[in-house]
Amino acid sequence: WSLYHTSWKEVQGKIMSVMVDSLSELPFVRREIEKEERKMKADLEASIKDPNRKITLTLPEHGMEAKLLIADLQKRGKVEDTKWENGMVSGTVYCGESSHTDLLNAAYAAF
Repeated sequence: WSLYHTSWKEVQGKIMSVMVDSLSELPFVRREIEKEERKMKADLEASIKDPNRKITLTLPEHGMEAKLLIADLQKRGKVEDTKWENGMVSGTVYCGESSHTDLLNAAYAAF
């Protein structure tokens, strides 16, 4: 960082950064920041988590009929597709064309 090759705006930014960092170390400021972070996290989780979503964490004690299993998977898939089509996606990027999905399904079915 060189003062000779720095604009006044960059100097102001650096000063503000140092001031904010220093102030955020004060206990009462730190508590407020942590409180706000907890609130933001709770609000974010509430906005993206579906309380009605069925989550299976363990294998069932007894199996189920293939028809029921496929029906359950299709129902879950439709819910996820709706989210995905409305822009709510996970960290993975998918091709949105159904022809591509059909190709993938055929490829998976081959093995």
